[in-house]
Amino acid sequence: PEPGVYDVDFSVTPLETSEKKYPSSTAVRTVKVATSAVVSDVVISVVDPDKAEKKFEVAPKKQIGEIINVAASQSLTISLDIRSATSNKPIKPHQVFARFESETGAE
Repeated sequence: PEPGVYDVDFSVTPLETSEKKYPSSTAVRTVKVATSAVVSDVVISVVDPDKAEKKFEVAPKKQIGEIINVAASQSLTISLDIRSATSNKPIKPHQVFARFESETGAE
């Protein structure tokens, strides 16, 4: 199924029909279906207070070829496209976490 939250009905019927020993049982459970995602079109931007931007495109599994310096008066933004790996439909995540790491492995 498509990603989302679904109610699943479960019904269990015993092999023996004696209701005294083994009554039939049903239950409804809510399940969340997730999907694998594909991330593409990643761009890191350094934005000046006057809204001038310097953009760095990030290729999959590649390092950016230069050091990104961000002054205290600037901001750092990240834009990206996230799609379902199965349906290629866009996914709108609730939160996205990014980790920046130096060549020495320090975060």
